[in-house]
Amino acid sequence: MPHDRARKIRAILFYSFSGLLAISLTIYLLWALRALLLPIIVGALLAYLCKPILAKRMMPWLPNGVRVILLLGFMMGGVVYTSQKIRSNIPSKEEQLVLQVRMNYKMHEKYIDLMGVDAKTGKGNFVYNLVKDELNPFMLQLSQALNLNPEQRRSFRKYYKENKKENPKLKQYYEYYRANLKRAKVEEAAIEAAKKEEQRKPASASDDEGEESASFIMATLGLISTWMLTPFVFIFLLFDNGQILKFFVRLIPNKFFELSLRIVDEVDTAIGNYLRGTFLECALVGGTIGLGLFLVGLDLKIALGIGAIAGIANAIPFLGPVIGLVVGLGYGLIVEEIDPVLGFVTLDGLFLAIVAVVIIAQLLDNSVFQPVVLGSAVNLHPLVVIVGVMGGSTIFGFAGMLLAIPAIVIFKVVTETLFKEMKAYRII
Repeated sequence: MPHDRARKIRAILFYSFSGLLAISLTIYLLWALRALLLPIIVGALLAYLCKPILAKRMMPWLPNGVRVILLLGFMMGGVVYTSQKIRSNIPSKEEQLVLQVRMNYKMHEKYIDLMGVDAKTGKGNFVYNLVKDELNPFMLQLSQALNLNPEQRRSFRKYYKENKKENPKLKQYYEYYRANLKRAKVEEAAIEAAKKEEQRKPASASDDEGEESASFIMATLGLISTWMLTPFVFIFLLFDNGQILKFFVRLIPNKFFELSLRIVDEVDTAIGNYLRGTFLECALVGGTIGLGLFLVGLDLKIALGIGAIAGIANAIPFLGPVIGLVVGLGYGLIVEEIDPVLGFVTLDGLFLAIVAVVIIAQLLDNSVFQPVVLGSAVNLHPLVVIVGVMGGSTIFGFAGMLLAIPAIVIFKVVTETLFKEMKAYRII
């Protein structure tokens, strides 16, 4: 008996020390390798989503390896087809210059209209007087970014001369170009003054620019090499036949075996429900925004494209409508004419119509899509969602923002199941 008691104490100490060491090492590795977390998790989630397709939908009588190769072939074909479609819709260099000219002109036109700025006196309305010290430098930076450089000006003028007969709208855009050029000359003095103030030490400034350029290149290469991990994780997990799960299950003591399997099953169900619900919710939000933008007069392809962007971004709570609003307003700046299904929408009121569409989509998401589609799969208080997303963003950046809600859902399910099953098995 004394020997058994001493052995039990040694076992408790050993498992306690091993558990603390494993937890500490896991936390350290997660923090040290946090840059790799998002690519790994994205690859794992993609594999998780494709596993049911391989098991039930895609010729289950074939060996797993053959099915994986076929699935990868279909996916590669889809990627190539989508890339070609996107490439065919990308504007040419000359068309990009036209868009740049239109954006620059319309942005300043809307700004002057909203702020009630008088061209002669430079005075504006009450809002302008409140925010001009902050907004004017920002608008100056935007102008500097959108103004055409000498080479781009030559290309634009050449494109205008060669195509003005075939495209009458180019004459109007050329007037935009002249107005932008006139305003750019007025802004040059302010820009030069700002540059002189920022570049008090030309030599050190050029060194800093070189260092910034080198650091940008290194950061880009590092980002590419990091995301190269995603396809490898995806492929290896597709080929996995449960060996990873079996390895971890073997480490579990027999008396906790059923409890552990129960937790794994509950987590698997919760993740599946969350991913399916999130996918459907994003599709509904994107479809609502796309349909709404079409009804207020945007071209169907453009409206659906903006809706798709907003739907994808909605994987991060509250971000989808914001992205949809920004992209929609950006397109609203350059659109010259609309064909609204809703007759009361005019070009002058397009901005308000776009804002109304996004607000309606957000209200539907909060009141219908989330409760009905996600339901009990998430069942988190909105405050928990907001704090979780902001906290994840603060700690882990974009990866934390994207994965905060799934992590909270998993933690919630594990905690609830653990206490429930431990009481059922009379462990506590």
